[in-house]
Amino acid sequence: MPRRRPPRRPKTPREDDRRVDSDVWLGDVVRAWTTLGAKTPQARALIAEILGFDYAFPGQERRKRPRPEGAAAVAGSANVVAGGRKHEPEQPAATDAAIALPLVRTRQRSAPALVTPEWLHVDHALEPELPQHLAVRLPHQPLFRAGWTRAILSAACATTSHDGPLDMTRVIDALANCRPLTGLPRESILSLRRGMQLLIDRGENLMPVARDVRDLQQQLLLVVGRDRSRVLHFDGCPTLGCGHGARSTWRKPYHPPAPETPIVVVTDFGMARGGASRSSATEDDWLRFLDIARASGCPVIVFAPYPLTRWPSRLAKSVRPIPWDQRTTVSLASQAARAAGDHG
Repeated sequence: MPRRRPPRRPKTPREDDRRVDSDVWLGDVVRAWTTLGAKTPQARALIAEILGFDYAFPGQERRKRPRPEGAAAVAGSANVVAGGRKHEPEQPAATDAAIALPLVRTRQRSAPALVTPEWLHVDHALEPELPQHLAVRLPHQPLFRAGWTRAILSAACATTSHDGPLDMTRVIDALANCRPLTGLPRESILSLRRGMQLLIDRGENLMPVARDVRDLQQQLLLVVGRDRSRVLHFDGCPTLGCGHGARSTWRKPYHPPAPETPIVVVTDFGMARGGASRSSATEDDWLRFLDIARASGCPVIVFAPYPLTRWPSRLAKSVRPIPWDQRTTVSLASQAARAAGDHG
């Protein structure tokens, strides 16, 4: 009875083949040898190592690798004990013999750990990007110094009032000279109790500083008081029409406030215009406006975003000129309040 051949066990995949996933195969290594003309075993071993294979050329011992557990089991099953006799494993047929290749795929090397350079280390990381970072609005920088704004506006808009403390010097002088006192003389003080009439120029000349104009308007109302202030808008000159609503509601002629009420004007007197077409107001129109204010006994305070050297000389002498600039100080505003043209 012919001896039956034991069933062939399935081949266990190599450990390296299970752990390595590569697109380079044995044919690629041989093709690289041919293309690069690698004739010596050392050159072939170097090219094979670069492509991820271990080439053991004759005379060199192949590096020992851990034998997979499946291989030991297959080798142990070759020695079959049957009937007390030890049978040698049968040699496979010539057609089934495997070709031993001197190339073995090596395990892929892990990428070296990246070392962060010292200059890249930061103590405080940047904040995450938020929607408000995409539309950044720079902080407003007023034309007046932030710490001086209130004092400058108070000095510029104040008027003289004769309701201060008793003037003891005048009282003693009258009594010493045996003159009767018909009233109690009081000292003159600067006060904001009369309020103001605020005139804002809405012409295109002030469009570049429109945000500063709104900020100055709010500051003036906070200093003088909203309940004692009236805000009117105009374009060019108040005598050409003004009002507190839309342009269609602006009326003329211009009506000044009560006597001794300061008139605060935010304008540029047309200094920024490149031609007469940008503003219909002339210097004569402004002189007529100042005549109306002078007839009512109202001082005129003008804030303009230009130095005094650019102001029309006749207009600068008839008003309290306040340059709207970082270099403007409280003393400059006080000198303008005591200058000619103050009818307080």
